Amino acid sequence: MTRSVTKGEKDRKPGRLFIRADGNEKLGVGHQMRCLSIADAFRKLGVEAVFLTADESGSILPKSRGYACIVLDTDYRNMDGELPKLLPLLENRPLFLLDSYFADRTYVEAVRGRAQVVYLDDYGKEYWPADGILNYNIYGPDMPYDSLYPGQKTEGQPLLLLGSRYAPLRQEFQAVKQVPKERVTDVLITTGGADACNVAGRLAARLVRDDGEPERTEMAAQNRGIRYHIISGVFHTFREELYALAAKHPEIVIHENVTRMAELMAQCDLAVSAAGSTLYELCAAGVPTAYFYFVENQLLPARYFAKETKMLPCGNFAEEPEETLERLYRAVRRLEQDSVLRKEVACSMERVTDGSGAERIAACLNERFLTDN
Repeated sequence: MTRSVTKGEKDRKPGRLFIRADGNEKLGVGHQMRCLSIADAFRKLGVEAVFLTADESGSILPKSRGYACIVLDTDYRNMDGELPKLLPLLENRPLFLLDSYFADRTYVEAVRGRAQVVYLDDYGKEYWPADGILNYNIYGPDMPYDSLYPGQKTEGQPLLLLGSRYAPLRQEFQAVKQVPKERVTDVLITTGGADACNVAGRLAARLVRDDGEPERTEMAAQNRGIRYHIISGVFHTFREELYALAAKHPEIVIHENVTRMAELMAQCDLAVSAAGSTLYELCAAGVPTAYFYFVENQLLPARYFAKETKMLPCGNFAEEPEETLERLYRAVRRLEQDSVLRKEVACSMERVTDGSGAERIAACLNERFLTDN
């Protein structure tokens, strides 16, 4: 089947945009997923991205989406060590989108000598010598960027794109909304690309098994007939265990290589998610959600989503696995049984993002850095 050519696609100018982001079993794929959404938005403007990764595992996802990928054959944790290979690739001062927690100021300064650097900053804690800063998180506007970049509105200061209106979601999330139902039939469980703690498997097992406790036995009986949809990412650590669980319990459905995520989300009545970028997707789709976190960069989103929405926060799985698992279990049961609560949570989430953030990012960066004036 031949793919249709979008507006401006025939005039793409490769080599004007490089995206530096890794994905593997330890990192997951969150960094690459958000960068791919931005790359897709640039593609519609006629600008073709080239991805740069440390190793072959990081090239899998960009290549599957049709993007050129240069593998540097380096250690993703030692970014300064890749500079001798990287810098000669940057000709004519391209736009360089950097998304890695392993970069330091030395790296950014070196790259900025050859390219225009935009850094994806999830923390807002320190100054970065970049041409642009993107912090699309719900807490982005509250970070101390005014003091970090005091002359930001004057010429030569970095472009700041802050807040969830810039959440880089795929285009499919602009045109889909969940239709609320009185009775729950489908629950989505999405726990990140690797799910090193097997949150999905452990929670699903609790939801479908009668473990002998009277309260849970009654809940299980009340909720029979519900399907639990688990997203298994490309680097999912417990893939075999998930399939073994699903083989015993037909109400568990495993999804891999999902190409229409927005549609799947909209078909589900509620969701469980890690506090990463997926929360913004669930907000755009209007799916009432309970969430948890287990890595440092999810702590602030977890706090702010609790503050700004009525989503159900369930704690830190890394520090309190059993307690968090119990809270997730009870949150799911509560949402399953309360249609009014589901509607309240969904309404509060829809105010976070409209799904057009990637297009806003591409438009701003293209005008600032790639358009000839």
